[in-house]
Amino acid sequence: MKKVKNSKYDFSDETLVESFPPYMHKALRGWIKSVFQYGGYYKYNGSDILKQEVVNGYQLVTRTTLPEYDEYFIDSFMADKDSTIFLLNRLLDRFGNNGTGYDNFGNELEAILRLGGSAYSASTDGKEWGLYYRVSEVTTRNSESARNKDDSLAEAWKRCYGVNPDYNKVVIESINSIEGVLRDKYFPKEQRPQIGKLVEQLKNNNTSMAFAGSESLDNHGVESLELLKNLSKYRGEHKNGTGHDATREIAIYALNTAIWFWNLHNQK
Repeated sequence: MKKVKNSKYDFSDETLVESFPPYMHKALRGWIKSVFQYGGYYKYNGSDILKQEVVNGYQLVTRTTLPEYDEYFIDSFMADKDSTIFLLNRLLDRFGNNGTGYDNFGNELEAILRLGGSAYSASTDGKEWGLYYRVSEVTTRNSESARNKDDSLAEAWKRCYGVNPDYNKVVIESINSIEGVLRDKYFPKEQRPQIGKLVEQLKNNNTSMAFAGSESLDNHGVESLELLKNLSKYRGEHKNGTGHDATREIAIYALNTAIWFWNLHNQK
């Protein structure tokens, strides 16, 4: 028996949206109010008026005048994409791990965003919740161990896929991670590891690169060294008078290379 397909509501081939369209608003408002209630933001139970200290706090950090009625308060932040991101990020950071229902607030918001086809994902780096650009589950899963154990990779991931990216920082932190792996694995006495210098030392010393779970793999080692050598030219490029900032493509390339290199040496 063949199941009847309905293409009218099949959005699997559509581009993810980098905004918060009207069809998301009611669900987002419900989520925000649930967090407000949990956080004790209202004057009293059942009230729709926010505590003055809550309003004052948001007024100071946004440098705007805000209403105390929750609907109008939320309206102020739903008026444009950046303001909505600010409010969601702020609530996620404080209450992402908390919740009153079957799941925490972070996962509840992620369900809303995922079903609504958002390009943003509510997720955690293991330390804090926030909005990130949506990444494939395979990429996220393959990087999880590295991000949890390597501070440079955790920072690079946040700077790459966070809603306020810094691609120059991604390149710097990714190469910092690679240098750390090279130092710890091959040059433990090196005080100031530099990727170009370490790669040349490996090549000149004919050092075979040994990966976790295997003996040394000479051919793969040579290929890895060439890859790392090519990557080294991107760090600091924006500071060397070229006027070139790292692009998103270069940042993702650097980050994925660093994650791949970390996994090669740490995962069995």
